[in-house]
Amino acid sequence: MEARVKQTKKELLEAGKKAQKTKDKAKGDFKKDDIKDENQAFQQWVAMNYPQLPAVYQEYEAADSGYIGALQAHSVSEAMEWQKEKRRVYEERMRGDDQFEKVFIIFLPEE
Repeated sequence: MEARVKQTKKELLEAGKKAQKTKDKAKGDFKKDDIKDENQAFQQWVAMNYPQLPAVYQEYEAADSGYIGALQAHSVSEAMEWQKEKRRVYEERMRGDDQFEKVFIIFLPEE
């Protein structure tokens, strides 16, 4: 079972890094887009101009679900701790002022 946790963690790290790289590129393109409405939110702009971000973010979420499932099968307490820390980071980012960090939130375990 520990091998399954390691494998799903590796998959999560790969998917998360890919999603973060795509998010960073989208953020840069959003800032450079002189045609967009000045009041347009990043998430709205992404839906219309950068469909690959939601696609890779969905891959990240699937990998995260796989990791949580493997953790729960291996150690319920570790799974609960992981979800608790994810929730803390999520809530912290949602309270922040950075519109880019409020959407497509990516949280990864240590390598």
